[in-house]
Amino acid sequence: MNRRIRSSVILILVTLLLLCGCHRRKPDDSSSDDPNPADPQGTALIEEEPGEPEDPQGTALIEEVPADAETLGTLQLLKLGSLQYYLYIPANPVRGMPLIMYLHGSSNRAREAEELLTNEAFTLYLSRGDLGDLRAYAVIPKLDAEHNWNDIAEDLRNLIQKIHDDYGIDLSRVSLTGHSLGGTAAYQLQILMPDVFACIAPMSGSVAASDRNIEALAKTRLWALVGSADTVVDPAGSRDIVSALRKKGAVAYLTEYPDAGHRDIPALALKTSNLLDWLISGGTIEIKD
Repeated sequence: MNRRIRSSVILILVTLLLLCGCHRRKPDDSSSDDPNPADPQGTALIEEEPGEPEDPQGTALIEEVPADAETLGTLQLLKLGSLQYYLYIPANPVRGMPLIMYLHGSSNRAREAEELLTNEAFTLYLSRGDLGDLRAYAVIPKLDAEHNWNDIAEDLRNLIQKIHDDYGIDLSRVSLTGHSLGGTAAYQLQILMPDVFACIAPMSGSVAASDRNIEALAKTRLWALVGSADTVVDPAGSRDIVSALRKKGAVAYLTEYPDAGHRDIPALALKTSNLLDWLISGGTIEIKD
């Protein structure tokens, strides 16, 4: 075989190999518009701007002198499997106390669990004693950077069951609240687990007012808290869902803080409303909105 023929044969073989490689390549499905069944609202990916450690979610605007340390409970960092969580154990606990679950926002997914003490209002207030002698257990799970809250719904259910087994909480008074990504997750988890929560209080969250969502959300008591100047999550979504739930005869409240931005809501909700009393009651306190 002369040199010219040999070169032609080599060229043909290389071309065939390249064509075979292209044929075996997996199709790019990144453009698929199929909805994620684990995310019934399609709103789980809420990304807020990370705040400064000294000003988590606008909390620097409201300062209080901590209550007497002798009347405060303890806040412990624990694990259940791979799930890290803070557990607040009230002072002088008794069996049958309620449980509040708080879900943090997206900016804390990539941070260490310990940073929840300075970068999330609810945990900060508990650790500083700003909330006084809270007469409830409180659990603040830590979400990792790879997941959304609805991805670990069963882990959260198991966590509630563990706290019940260990401390005898009242499973009929388990309440759920959270901010931003956690606020949206409050809606999501009620939709995914409609038999768990006596009441939910989404802060700066979002949900679609679909028939399926309304049906699930109507099975609990709901209090949405938003800011009229929120540019991250449109407060109109909360107005729509509360209006739809009321038309269905459900217990649903809306508090919209005038001129408040996305990160202002946790401080305003925790310090200027009776949100904690409402959560502790299982949502049985009537709210005027």
